[in-house]
Formats: sequence, structure tokens, C-alpha cells
Amino acid sequence: MKRRLLTLLVVASPLAACGTENPDLVVERQPSPIEQASDTGWKRGSVILAGEPGTFTFPQAVSLRFTVVDNAAAEMPKALLVSQGKVEPFGTVQLEVSVAATCQPMECTGELSVTAAGTSMVAIEATGPNGVERACFYYAVVDADTDTDALRADLEAQQQDCRFMAK
Repeated sequence: MKRRLLTLLVVASPLAACGTENPDLVVERQPSPIEQASDTGWKRGSVILAGEPGTFTFPQAVSLRFTVVDNAAAEMPKALLVSQGKVEPFGTVQLEVSVAATCQPMECTGELSVTAAGTSMVAIEATGPNGVERACFYYAVVDADTDTDALRADLEAQQQDCRFMAK
């Protein structure tokens, strides 16, 4: 029996009850190299991708964009000036930073190269008008049989640790 591809998105949201997101640092992702990223292709937050073995090929490029905002919970948060940004692997990862973070006046971008299936966490920092803002982003590529609810809970716990330990 052939199974269909199952893709689950775990999106960081200001309404999330887990409390692991920094409401002043919005992190978005796009499954493409940074030079091919489109203005409309950005998705907010971390993600778990689940599929049948062989569904995913590696390496996979994942572009990141992060913005310091005045209030991410607002319907239209205002982007603030950002002077520098940093993206670094945190803990055991299945990725590398292939393009270091570069910043424009209102946002920073970078690129990850996912090298294998598994889970990865990256620590993200951006210096805005109120100092350094920190967030952590996870990206997981797992087998379709994985208990994604349990995995999400574990990754959100790791995300909390990452956010407070990243310096």
C-alpha cells in the first residue's frame, strides 16, 4: 500500500501557548536558496516535514529571514531597524549555515543547508533599537511514521532551552 506524502507545518505564532517564541523577533523560512527566494514565498516559524523514506533529497537549501518588530501580536507589526544578525547551529544538527546572516535596514537574511533527515535547531540573534533579540528556529525532516506531536513538544522544549542559552 502506497502512502501519500504527509507534510506537517509547525508555525511559530504569537498566539502559541508554548511561550517559546520571542514576540519581538519574527523568523520566516523558504525552501530555496536565498538568491531564489521570492517576496511571496516566506512562511513564518519553525517546521516539521514528514514523508515516506526517499521523499526528501539532500542537501536542501532553506532561506531564513528575520525581522525585529514592535509587536508581533499586532495585525500589522512595524518592522524596526536592525544593525546586525547572526544564525548559528545549536546542539546536534543535520544542517550547516551555508550563507551567513546579512542585514538590510529592516531585516536580515541567511541560508541553511540541510544535510540529512533528522532534527536541527539554530539560534538567531538580531540587534535592534532595544538591543539584542534572540530566537531559536527548528527544522525537522522525519519519517511519516514519526509521532510528530511528541516530536513537536520535544523540539519546543529544546527551543526554549536554546533561546535562553544562546549568547
